[in-house]
Amino acid sequence: MDNINVDVLKELPMDRLSEIATAAMKAMQDRKQEELIEAWENFTEKADAIGMTLDDALNKCYKKGYKGARKLPIKFRDPLNPSNEWSGRGRLPNWLKEYEQEGKDINDYMVNED
Repeated sequence: MDNINVDVLKELPMDRLSEIATAAMKAMQDRKQEELIEAWENFTEKADAIGMTLDDALNKCYKKGYKGARKLPIKFRDPLNPSNEWSGRGRLPNWLKEYEQEGKDINDYMVNED
């Protein structure tokens, strides 16, 4: 607020302050829209430069996450189908739900850390 004289604003009537605030909000929304369009154009150019469509590039980034997918250690494994693994994060996988519904303790499927 280096260039804004707050003392002058304090002396303005409420209706004028309201007009200024509304105009400032509109200017902020317009600027945000302009910057969003500029970012979109930059993303499109960068995707084109690596031979991808923007949708493909965004989907690839989304699937990997911002810093790339981190492989979490496996905490649970299905002995009947070793490809069924779970890190212990997120929702309980269906294969573990089924064992649980059969009355089995899911801790029996924890991977031993010897």
